[in-house]
Amino acid sequence: MATDESIVFKAESPQPIDHYLKLLTEHFEKIAPNATQEQMDLFIQLKNSVISSNIHSTRKTQRAAEQQVAQLSEYVDSVSHQLEALKKLQTQEGKQSASHSGKAVDYQKVFKEKQAELRSLEAQIREVKEKRKQLNEKNNTTIYWHEVSLKQSEQDHHAAIAELHMKIRNLQFELEKLSD
Repeated sequence: MATDESIVFKAESPQPIDHYLKLLTEHFEKIAPNATQEQMDLFIQLKNSVISSNIHSTRKTQRAAEQQVAQLSEYVDSVSHQLEALKKLQTQEGKQSASHSGKAVDYQKVFKEKQAELRSLEAQIREVKEKRKQLNEKNNTTIYWHEVSLKQSEQDHHAAIAELHMKIRNLQFELEKLSD
């Protein structure tokens, strides 16, 4: 069987997992139209496993992003406390010496550096929070559709089982008619 270009994964333009699952299902139906129920069940289990794995990795990524934001927030708090301590030292130094001694100038320099670092960190936190928000929205949508896909797959599986039960009953009924 020749490779179908639409099933090739391209890292620069990946498709959603549902796309690949749909293609796999189409190929499975083409190459195994007379698959046994056991084979179909195994294929459904495989699809559900892929979906569950994707949900798990999406949630793992979400937790990692939340941890990164928490760590950055802790660091910003630390820098803020350092700034407060520097302000106090600068105020005390100013009271002790009316002239600008070397220490006062050093404190001022460190204070300005810490302020710049704090502004930079706050910008990073805003950026990470925005990325996390976008990622959460995307992940929540992905998780929702994967869960819908899992439920649909489960319903399809139950419908196939019900259909097979009906066929078995019809065959049993026909056998009973023939035996009478």
